[in-house]
Amino acid sequence: MAKKGKHITREDRKNTADKIAVWEKSIEASLKKSNLKGVSFEKKIRGLADRSNNNTAWTDTVNGEIFSGFFQFRDNKDKKKRTVFTELLLHLDQKNCGKLLDNDACIIGLIHMTTNHNKFIREIETWEKSSHNPLKQFSSLLRHLFCAYPVPEFLDSAWLESEGKEQRNWLTAMGVGISIRKLNHVPINMTKKVAHAFGKAPSNLTVSEALRWAQVVGKGGDERLANFILRSRLSRNEFVNEKFWDGAILFMINAGMFDYEKIAEIIDFLIAQRTINRAYSLKGRTIPSIIRGSDAWHNDQENMRQRGGKLIWTSSNIAEAYYDEGKDEKQVSYSILELRSTKELLIEGRKMNHCVATYASSCYRKKSAIFSIRKKPALSNEETLATLEISLQGRRIVQAKARYNKTINNKALTLMKSWAKKENLQIPSWI
Repeated sequence: MAKKGKHITREDRKNTADKIAVWEKSIEASLKKSNLKGVSFEKKIRGLADRSNNNTAWTDTVNGEIFSGFFQFRDNKDKKKRTVFTELLLHLDQKNCGKLLDNDACIIGLIHMTTNHNKFIREIETWEKSSHNPLKQFSSLLRHLFCAYPVPEFLDSAWLESEGKEQRNWLTAMGVGISIRKLNHVPINMTKKVAHAFGKAPSNLTVSEALRWAQVVGKGGDERLANFILRSRLSRNEFVNEKFWDGAILFMINAGMFDYEKIAEIIDFLIAQRTINRAYSLKGRTIPSIIRGSDAWHNDQENMRQRGGKLIWTSSNIAEAYYDEGKDEKQVSYSILELRSTKELLIEGRKMNHCVATYASSCYRKKSAIFSIRKKPALSNEETLATLEISLQGRRIVQAKARYNKTINNKALTLMKSWAKKENLQIPSWI
């Protein structure tokens, strides 16, 4: 007797047909993409620049930010920008700047250059490559197009991110000889001394960090004090309540000798006081009284942390990392994990004896991300080596602290640098 087969329903047939259709589309897309592998970069770019070309397969064969640029300049009124963007890309390709053309931040910078093409002082085609480093190539091209006079290197950072239009305008203004003190929309009091310090600020700073650094040095503070202030939240407060913070910086400059390791805690304390009472002032206070108040506030925060918190936030889209060393009972596993809730920050703060839990709101609002470097030997308990704060706007590691806010050890530093390179995160010199 013949064995009966399983009955196939109409719904089963439809599901099978849908799967086959999806598979066929996938094969078709793969074939299209493979057919474009041998197509030159120039042909791809001209294909994207041609608004009559509806072949979407082009979009998967170049850097995604390049496609975003052409999409941004898609309207008829942007025809000139589309032409300039095309010329920039093709000239860089001709000069064998492949790494630059595959760097998202650099492509964002090329889009900004295109938007400001009416400020060009030289022709695109006269630029020559003088370095194999993509960021140095970008910096050279930027100055070729906009600068007749030297400008600080830290201003480049404003061109490598989506925000910062006003700061980009500072470079083009200084590039044609406009004085620092005459720049528009500067958020600090730019005295002659502060302006001089701003022009001499370290090249590895962001523009906002350079402003804070210049503010400290220009008012008579030393570079060590400036670097400790840059490690605090004051370097990332977007210059809100600047009249108060200008006075706070002068207060610390005139305070004489005190432990600079306390500065980050003091800034957190002052931010909290200004949030509670907008009239809070430093008038009549001394650095010892401020430190006592800060210590008491942090103790109160520790007591509050014992009661827990409820905020939970999504991933920052910076990948976590895992490393193994040794084998069997000698194996040591390392991990770099993102903390994504108030509870996780509380636990981290208790283990490390610092106030990382105060960053819950910043993490929730996607201003910052907190990562923890962990060590787990095969035959012993897990240990936390360091807590990291990443400023998400500039993808920049702005704090790295071991237990009791001490400097992280060499192993944690090595792991952090390796991870930062992989995730394209910047590390300032003070860490």
